[in-house]
Amino acid sequence: MPHAYAFVDPLFSTGIAWSLRAVERLALAFEECSSRRGRIPDVAILVRYGAMLAAEADQIDSMVAGSYEAMAHFDLFVAHAMLHFATVSFAEVSQRLTPDDAVAWRGFLGVGDPALERLPREALRMVRQITQRRGGVGAPADRQVFSDWISQAIAPRNIAGLANPERRNLYPVDFDALVEAHSRLGMTRDHVVASLPRLRGMSPQPDFADRAIRPKPDLAAPSQEAAFFTLERGNHP
Repeated sequence: MPHAYAFVDPLFSTGIAWSLRAVERLALAFEECSSRRGRIPDVAILVRYGAMLAAEADQIDSMVAGSYEAMAHFDLFVAHAMLHFATVSFAEVSQRLTPDDAVAWRGFLGVGDPALERLPREALRMVRQITQRRGGVGAPADRQVFSDWISQAIAPRNIAGLANPERRNLYPVDFDALVEAHSRLGMTRDHVVASLPRLRGMSPQPDFADRAIRPKPDLAAPSQEAAFFTLERGNHP
């Protein structure tokens, strides 16, 4: 399990999510071997599982280390935090809108994603150049360069309207931003709109457009069923 393999400061509360991802993978591995009447997953699957744990532990370490280094100045920390929020929001929405068992084998915190995997290490290197590893805040121009780089780097996976100075670091749930970013999810605009209920764990709304609309019954009108239950004058004791 992840925390038996490595433990990193829980700055972003990655522990539970990472552990659950590992549980999913192991469950699928044992499910596959049971379908072949086996008891232990194939060595290839266990090697893959171990390699992903190693890569993900390094990824979390780089993300957390960069965040602590960026705490030298609030602007740096805010910019660096956008990297984490862009990564997890994209993963969460993708998993909910396009559910698939294969999601368990997607790398945690951007591992394996060509647009995200390299960013924590690059961000850590850039922040250390600014702080000189001595808690220095760097020049305003240096901090702005880093903020601009983060904004551009996360753009391919930014589905929440992050790194927007007009927001003043306040990011409410924004379905409009999500719908506008449909292409980043590999989905059409209509597909995203139809799938939005899944974000609450609900099934998409049924489409009744092709069904004939039946007229509502007139409850005040007499009918045979109603007459059966009506006591007529003279027929009661």
